Amino acid sequence: MNERPVLGRGLDALIRPEEKSRDNGGEMVVSLPEDSIRKNTYQPRHNFDEKTLEELARSIAEKGIIQPIIVRNRGDHYELIAGERRLLAARRAGLKNVPALVREVKDKKDLLEIAIIENIQREDLNPIDRALSYRRLIDEFGETQEQIAERVGKERSSIANELRILDLPREIKDLIREGRLNFGQARSLLALDSRELQLRYARRAADGGLSVRELEKISVREKSPPAGKTSRAEEDPDLSYALDVLREQLKAKVTITRNRAGGGKIEIEFYSPEELARLCRLLGVRDDSDPGEFSGS
Repeated sequence: MNERPVLGRGLDALIRPEEKSRDNGGEMVVSLPEDSIRKNTYQPRHNFDEKTLEELARSIAEKGIIQPIIVRNRGDHYELIAGERRLLAARRAGLKNVPALVREVKDKKDLLEIAIIENIQREDLNPIDRALSYRRLIDEFGETQEQIAERVGKERSSIANELRILDLPREIKDLIREGRLNFGQARSLLALDSRELQLRYARRAADGGLSVRELEKISVREKSPPAGKTSRAEEDPDLSYALDVLREQLKAKVTITRNRAGGGKIEIEFYSPEELARLCRLLGVRDDSDPGEFSGS
């Protein structure tokens, strides 16, 4: 006759017999009052989509919680390790008790690592929250990228790439959190050498206008001046000043071609009929231009 796995004596004494539920691959699943569980400060997830949270609440109300949350015992309450979204949805669904795995956790670092790994294994964290969790392991606990990679089962280069997206402007990080930009698009934006360019192309990508491959091509184009164009290093101070003023005033990519006689031409790039109309208004070409007039239709 197979015996059920037993909990440690101290923990076993804290769980009433009626709370014991079932065996889950060597760990005891218990039913805990939802109001006995508190959030911990090391939860890796920072944002929850309201729509998906409501959908999960409806599913839980109908079918219950299939995957138990993970907690640790803190004496007078239980502290959540992983499963915050499920717990919030269960509360919305009106559940008084939730299934939970009670684990012994050595320290705060172990607590954070378990939370990160559990969420990553369920692919439940957005890239920003995941990168912030890695950063916390590095800053607060002295972990190296190699150590983090070993713990979460990834290559060190993957950890480094995920950490780099924290350098993007806040607006772009918000788009990533909202699911409007994916990790591949975010990584491509890092290749652009100015916040202005990163924001411009991030907005276009978030609106469905640019794929990862298209962003990669743009980053190469932006970093490589067209043949025959002078580089900034070759420009004289007056030309450099004029170029800076044009870019600042027009909020667009501007390039200048010079010839040996001292003349040349100015090129201003645009990427939509609306942007062309905006530039025309700034240049005084027409005051009441309709973007449709530039659409070619």
